[in-house]
Amino acid sequence: MKKRIKAFTLIELLVTIVIMGVLATISVGTYNNFIKKAEVAKDLAELSQDISKLKVMRLDYQNGGMTSQEIMDADLKVVAKAIAIGRKKAEKTLNEITGYACSDCVCRGESFVPPLSGAAQSCVDNWGVIMDILRSATDVDISFLETDPWGSPYLVDENEGEFSNNYCRKDMLFSAGPNRIHEVTSAGDVDGDDYVIFVDFYNTTQCGN
Repeated sequence: MKKRIKAFTLIELLVTIVIMGVLATISVGTYNNFIKKAEVAKDLAELSQDISKLKVMRLDYQNGGMTSQEIMDADLKVVAKAIAIGRKKAEKTLNEITGYACSDCVCRGESFVPPLSGAAQSCVDNWGVIMDILRSATDVDISFLETDPWGSPYLVDENEGEFSNNYCRKDMLFSAGPNRIHEVTSAGDVDGDDYVIFVDFYNTTQCGN
């Protein structure tokens, strides 16, 4: 009597393939999530080191060991890194995180020399809110960066993703500069002695670096 060999039916093979696909998808998702958490943890560690160095630099600045331009540049680089980490951790653009499209717009053309106008005070308040939001997003406190070297708040323009037909515009960070006026041209663009840096894109797939 011949021994009967049991074989898989087509249905059984299809079910097995589907299960393997689901398991592979879960594994890839878990791996990607692990990689993201590891990258964020590394970035946060570097940010903490940068903040410690910056606090020492600020003491040096108070003692006359650094120029206003140098400390401002160091300040804004730390803020830019905090923004980059916050976006990565939240998986959102900056304007999605803050809920603003242009935090600095209300202060363009305004002076931060006391007494402050209502618009200038709104920008001071906006910067405080942004620092709170970044602390929530990164678990890192940058509230010691309340003002630039001349006593004005740092300013933020959340550009990336603001317009669907012009998505790829970099987020911008400003200092109003020595005269403490957030100067603009007749076209409304920031100008004068304002200092600006651009934050690298969050959506690098669509926008590049």
